[in-house]
Amino acid sequence: MSSSTAHRNRRIQSEAQPDSEHPLENSGTRRRLAIVFGLALLLRVLVVAWLNYAPARLQPGMPIFAADALLYDAVARNIRSGAGFQIEGGYQLLIAPGFPTFLAALYSLWGPSVVGTGLANALLGALTAVVLFFLVRDGFAPAASAPDNAIAKTDSSWGDDFAERVAFAAALMFAAYPFEIFNTPYVLKENFSIFLTAAFALGWMRMLRVESGRAQWWAVGAGLLLGLSVLSRFAHLGLIVPLLLVNIGFIWRRKRQGNSVSSRVLASNTGWLLLAFGLTLAPWLARNYNVWGQVVLSPHGAGRYLYNANSDLAEPEANGYYEGRGKLLEHNTRLDREIGNDVTARERIYARKALGNFLSRPGHVARLMGAKLINMWRPVWGGSSWRTWLVLGLPYVLMMALALPGLWLVSARRHTRDGTARHPFTAVLYALVLFYFLGHLVFYAMIRERQYVEPYLMAFAAYALVYWRERRALKPASLHND
Repeated sequence: MSSSTAHRNRRIQSEAQPDSEHPLENSGTRRRLAIVFGLALLLRVLVVAWLNYAPARLQPGMPIFAADALLYDAVARNIRSGAGFQIEGGYQLLIAPGFPTFLAALYSLWGPSVVGTGLANALLGALTAVVLFFLVRDGFAPAASAPDNAIAKTDSSWGDDFAERVAFAAALMFAAYPFEIFNTPYVLKENFSIFLTAAFALGWMRMLRVESGRAQWWAVGAGLLLGLSVLSRFAHLGLIVPLLLVNIGFIWRRKRQGNSVSSRVLASNTGWLLLAFGLTLAPWLARNYNVWGQVVLSPHGAGRYLYNANSDLAEPEANGYYEGRGKLLEHNTRLDREIGNDVTARERIYARKALGNFLSRPGHVARLMGAKLINMWRPVWGGSSWRTWLVLGLPYVLMMALALPGLWLVSARRHTRDGTARHPFTAVLYALVLFYFLGHLVFYAMIRERQYVEPYLMAFAAYALVYWRERRALKPASLHND
C-alpha cells in the first residue's frame, strides 16, 4: 500500500467512530456526570426556593409571572381543561405550542404551581448540563486514527482523556453559570427550549460520528428533537439551514476521499432526519390549516420579523431589551388590516419591504445591526445595579474572555501535522454559534436571547481553559507533537 493511500484511509476512518467509544461504565465518567448533575440541580433548586420564599426586599424586581408567563399559563390551563390551544375562544395565537403543552402536563401532575414549574425547570437545566457534557466530549474527542499528541496524553488528576476534561469543564460552567440559572424560577420557555435544542445537537453530532446502523436512530432522534425545538421556539426552524450545510459538507468530503458508502449512508440518514422532523411538525401544521386555512408554522413568520428588525421605521436599541421602538406597530396594524388573514401574502409583502430597506437604506440597516450587536452582547442591561454586574455581568465577561480565544484556537488547531482532521465534529458547535450570532444580527436581538447560544460558547471557553492549563503543565520539549 502506498503512503498516499494509507494517508487517505486514515482521513476516511477519522470521520466515523464506533458506538462503543466512551463507555459509561467508566467510573471517572460517572463521577463527573454525578457532580455536574448534582451541582446544576442544587443551584437551581436553591434559586427557585429563594425567589418563592425569601423576603420581597431580597428578590429581584422582575415578577415571576411576566407578560409571556401569563399567556403561557392561560393557554396551559385551557389545554389541561380540554378546551384546547386557545384563550377565551380565540384560536389564532402567535405563541409556539411546546412550552404551554409542557406546562399543561405539569399542571396535570400537581396543579398550577409556580414552585412546581420552577422545579421542573431546575431538572431540565440539570439534564441540559449532562447533555452538554456528552455533546462537548463527542465534539473534541480525537479522531480514531489520528496520532495522539502530547496534550492528549497529559496526565491529570481527573484522568487522561483530554476531550472528557473539556466536556467536564464546559458542563460545570453551565451548571454554575448565573444567567442560565436566573430564569429557572420563572414560568418561561427558555429552559425547556434550550434542553431540546442541546439534545438535538447531540443527536446530530452522533448521527455524523457513529459508523454503525445506530446512526440511523440518532438521525431519527435528532429530527424528532429538532421538531420539538421548533415547536418550543419558532425561530429554531432556521436550524435546518446549518444542519443541511454541515451534512452536505460531510457527504461531499467523504465522497471526495473515496468513501462513497459512508457518503451514501449519511445522505440517507439526513433524509431520515428530515422525515422525522416533518412528521413531528405535521400535527401542528394540520391544526393551523384548520385555524388559518393555510399550512403555516405561525401567522407571524420570518418575513415580518425581518422587516421589523430592519425597517425604515425601526429605531436602534442598545439597552439590552427589545422594545420595538418606532412606528412599526401602527404600520403593521394597518397593513394586516388591508391584507386580511392571507398569511402567505402578508409574508411576501413584509419580505419584499425588508429587502427594499436593505437595498435602499443600507446605512440605516447597518446602524440597526450595530445596535443589535450591542443589544445582545453587552454584559448587562442599561441602568443595571452593581449587584447585577457582579452576579450576571462579571461571569459573562469571564466566560467570553475564554470563549472568543477558544473559537480561534480550535480552528487554528483543526488539523494534525499529517493533515488529519483533529476535531471534525466541532463543525456542529461552530454551526450553532454562527446560527445564533447571524440570526440575531439580521433579526431582533436582546440579552435574553443570548442564553440560547451560551452553552455552545462554553464549549469553546472550556477548550481554551483546559488546553492552556495543560500546555503550562507540559515541558517545552513535549510540545513538538502538538
